[in-house]
Amino acid sequence: KALEFKLEFIEAFNQMEKQITTNGFQIPQTFSEALRLSAELAEKVESQERLIEQQRPAVVFMNAVTGTKSDILMQDMAKLLSQNGVKIGEIRLYDWMTQHKYLIRNKRWSNSKQTYVNIYMPSQRASDLNIFFVSSQIITTGEHSFVKHTIKVTPKGQTYFINKYLKEKTA
Repeated sequence: KALEFKLEFIEAFNQMEKQITTNGFQIPQTFSEALRLSAELAEKVESQERLIEQQRPAVVFMNAVTGTKSDILMQDMAKLLSQNGVKIGEIRLYDWMTQHKYLIRNKRWSNSKQTYVNIYMPSQRASDLNIFFVSSQIITTGEHSFVKHTIKVTPKGQTYFINKYLKEKTA
C-alpha cells in the first residue's frame, strides 16, 4: 500500500513538474495533435481579434472623453455621442435627461422670441453625482433682466453618460 502511494506521489510530482516547466502547456506528441492545437490557438486568436474590433469604437470613445479636462455644452455632448454610434441630437439628449430625472425642465417667456423657451436645471440626483456644472449670467434687455443658466457636462458626467449609453446600446 505504501509503495503504491509513493508511485502515485512520484507520478503526480512529475506531472506537476512538467506543467511548471511548460507553463501548463501540453506539448503535442504527434503531428495530428500539433495540428489540432494549432487550429485551436488560431480560433482563439481570431476570436480575440473580433472582440477587439467590436470594442474599438467604445475604446476610442472612452479615450476621447477621459482625456478631456473641461466641461462641455450639451450640444457638444450630443455630438460626441453621435460620433460614436449613439444617434442622438441635442434636443433628444435634453429630453432623455429629463425623462431619466437628470435634468428638470421649466419654461420661461422670451420677449425676443415671443414664445416660451425651455430652461433646464440639474436635479438633486444629478447634483449629488457632480455630472453637471451650471454657469449663470445676468441678461438685461431694456427694462427686463433675468438670469440665464447654461448647463455644461463635467468630465465625470461625460464618462458617466458614455458608460450609460454604451450599456444601453449593448443591452
